[in-house]
Amino acid sequence: MYNWGDFMSTVVSKVSSSVISEFKMAQALFALYDTTKTNSNLNEALTSYFEENEIKSNQIESPRALFNDTILKYYPNEQVVKAAFVNQVLFRVNNHVGIFELNVGTSRVDLCKINGQSIAFEIKTDLDNISRLDKQINDYLEIFEKVYVITTNKKLKQVESIVDDVCGIYIYKVSKSGHYSFKLYRSAKYSYKINAAKQLMLFRKRDLIVQYGVNKDLSKHEMIDEILNNISAKQINADMKKMLKERYVYQWDFLVDNHFNIFEIDYQWFYKNTISPNYVYL
Repeated sequence: MYNWGDFMSTVVSKVSSSVISEFKMAQALFALYDTTKTNSNLNEALTSYFEENEIKSNQIESPRALFNDTILKYYPNEQVVKAAFVNQVLFRVNNHVGIFELNVGTSRVDLCKINGQSIAFEIKTDLDNISRLDKQINDYLEIFEKVYVITTNKKLKQVESIVDDVCGIYIYKVSKSGHYSFKLYRSAKYSYKINAAKQLMLFRKRDLIVQYGVNKDLSKHEMIDEILNNISAKQINADMKKMLKERYVYQWDFLVDNHFNIFEIDYQWFYKNTISPNYVYL
């Protein structure tokens, strides 16, 4: 393994001479990074980047680790905070299925947790614009039983002024060493806005046919109208949770089983693609 501390001390000494800030450096490395790049490709990208910024570097033994550690420590964007929350919160609880980036109406929820309850998590870092937060939270409250915003103390007052009182809040901090910690600031309450019709929109047509026995020749909206006339909202909510667990359990179990061999910045990629890191980290 490379000596990240020694290497970064060299970089930071150069940074302190105002060539480039730690934040800008990590932001640039994030833009350069791609999970599918080989270690050789990543080394070339690092060498080129550091030479352009007049920072001397030798061949890095573990370039992927350097990308990961630098980005986590200096560039806490949504992808980084999401991975840290999965590590610190979701991985510490069993018997649930986690979901990355689920489309809900015209919004896309960052993380979901499905067990006995359905829970949505929306991340708002210091780098994020929160102008759409009200719309996003309203969309989620129509689908999920509980909704949380994950944010910082800096953004807390803004978030509190926007979100519904039933919405819970997590506060996160990043230490100087790059460690992320999360604290429950406000517990979420059960949503009073759940909309059975919008929950059914998360089902595929074939799911509706199998689950409810509706005519396959109907349009999806016609299927939903028929189901709403015959099935209770309580049952639809239970069916939605069961459907989401079954749809995403393989991807979640894959990440849980393999995450010790996956860098945090790659969690979402491996969740989506379910390919052994042995075949990717070359």
